[in-house]
This record gives sequence, C-alpha cells and structure tokens, in this order.
Amino acid sequence: SLAPLRSLAPFALGAALAVAVLVPLATWRGGAGAWSGFAANSRKLLATPLFNHVGALPLAAFEPARSARRLEQPAAAEPNAVWKQAQRARRAERAWLVVAVAALWALLYARALPRLGDWSAAALATATVPLATALTGYYHAVLVALALLVALHPGAGIAMALLAAVTQVIAFGLPYADVPFVAMSAAELVAIFGVTGLLARRAAQPAPAAFGATAAGR
Repeated sequence: SLAPLRSLAPFALGAALAVAVLVPLATWRGGAGAWSGFAANSRKLLATPLFNHVGALPLAAFEPARSARRLEQPAAAEPNAVWKQAQRARRAERAWLVVAVAALWALLYARALPRLGDWSAAALATATVPLATALTGYYHAVLVALALLVALHPGAGIAMALLAAVTQVIAFGLPYADVPFVAMSAAELVAIFGVTGLLARRAAQPAPAAFGATAAGR
C-alpha cells in the first residue's frame, strides 16, 4: 500500500517545485557550463583536506604528532602540503572506523524510528552529515534540526545547546588550525549519539496512554 507515503507528498512536491524553479534560474544566470564548473570545483574541494573540515572522518584521521602545526613548513610554496598528504593517507586507512561508527548510529536510529513521525525522522537523519561527510564547519549548521526534537525529549534541546556552547568555547579558545575542528567533530559525535540514544530509549518504553483511554479504564 502507498498510504504511508502520502504524508510525504507535500515534501516531494516542494522539492520538485524548487528544482523546477531554481535549476533553470541558475542555468540562465551562469550558463550551462556553470554546472560542469561547479562539479569540477566540488570534486577538487572534496578531495582536499582542510583545517575546518568537521566530521567523523577528520576525527578518525587525527594524530596529535601529525597535526597541521607540527607538519607545517612555513618556507615551502605550500606550507601545509605535507599535512594534506598525511590526511589523505590517514583518511583512507581509517575509513573503516567511520563506517563502524556510522553503522552503530544507524542501529540507534532504527530503534528510535517506531516512535518518530516523518518530520521527526527527517530531523534526526541530519545527524548523518558529520557521519557520512567531511565538510567545512558551516555546513553543519543543518544540525540545528536536531534541536527541534526537544518536542519529543527535553534532552535533545539540552544536548544541542551544550554543543553550541562547547563549539564556541573551542573556537575562541584554540588557535586556528586543524585541532579546534577535530575537537568540534568529537563534540558533535557525542551530541548526535546522545540525542539519538535518548530517542531510541524513548522508543523502547511503552507509549503513554491517551487521557481518554485512561479515564475510560477507571
């Protein structure tokens, strides 16, 4: 039956409308060649380790002895070339660890799903951003969606408020390099596992009886 999918129809319609409007506008403004340029630039950026990459992969690849400041060569044409090369190697070597962490989160997500509505499930799914990608920190603003889950569990709001505070302390307390963003990555993972774990635990508990049903049973 397609009945369970009907509630997603407005979302699908909105997405289709956005594509139908924004893609032609972007093509008209930048020309058809802009898309190939965008794709090429994206490939280059995704293949280049950056200080402000945040997520499970930069965290897994971090080694204090091979941090950016330790490997920096100020006199070189590209002072951080050695660090970037080391990062590429470590990210490839430790990709399995990220997969394992993502699989563990997916198990918690699956346990939480039975008590989540469509939009709540979508909000919780934004936690995949730091698990599945290594993007620059500002993209992680999408995790604000997790704060909306405070409607289901107060711990979600507390966790995300603490994450916002901790990441600000890190940003202002540590010199700019890879280390503060590695610390932010760790804080993010703690927060998303905390929120997902709370909702998984909530799903394992009996749903509260409706007031009418409780009154009728008396």
